Amino acid sequence: MLFPESNVQTKSKSILKPIVAAREAIAIEVYFVDRRIGDPLIGDTLWESLQSVSSIDQKTRTKLDEDGFRVGLSASRPPRPLQTLMSMSNGQDPTRRAVVQPYMIPSGQEAWLVSRSIDNGTEIVRRPLNGEPQTLTISQGQALFKVQASSEEDGWAKLVIIPEIQHGQSSLKPTATASQWTLRDRKQAITLFEDRLSAELNVGEFLVIGMTKDGEGKLASHFFQSDQANGLQRLMMIRVVDIRTIEPELAD
Repeated sequence: MLFPESNVQTKSKSILKPIVAAREAIAIEVYFVDRRIGDPLIGDTLWESLQSVSSIDQKTRTKLDEDGFRVGLSASRPPRPLQTLMSMSNGQDPTRRAVVQPYMIPSGQEAWLVSRSIDNGTEIVRRPLNGEPQTLTISQGQALFKVQASSEEDGWAKLVIIPEIQHGQSSLKPTATASQWTLRDRKQAITLFEDRLSAELNVGEFLVIGMTKDGEGKLASHFFQSDQANGLQRLMMIRVVDIRTIEPELAD
């Protein structure tokens, strides 16, 4: 006998419903702001009013700049340029547009933020840290940011932002989840792991992501040149609204 009977344990099925623990979730607001390229409100006037993100190491900071990404941090009472960008919105005028989208992300999970669609035939030039530049012509493309959120001690939220370009036809692809691998309907993806950034924010604070002045033609332009024909540039602002506990819903 391979396994002695004394070591075999049988489990009886409980008639009680399993206890599901309460979970924390991070409530955020995401602002997408469009202005004309060269508008001082999204230029130096804005960036000089923001703080640098101290958690970004020098290697990542260099890569972000090389790819045309610019990042800043605002306190819960935003500076005047940021307040102006949030309040000045005209639905009839695309050069003064601000759209806000709310998200509720359970701690340890993620959300996808779609920045813009990319025109068919666009050439994406990627320059890895170690390797030759790679050029890819894409179709049905979208520029997105994957936002991973987790609650930290003393009411802080940690956000990890990873830029990604998805393109081509959708197909079922193996995707890792927190507990297992599963098949999900996904497009081909160019994930910019080298441009991954993280920041810890308190409630009310903003993480601001945009494009450098010389970003045209760089990777960031595919995320932030919202309407190249009309000379529009996009800015993304993520505000931590609340960190709250979600109680489980018990079925009858």
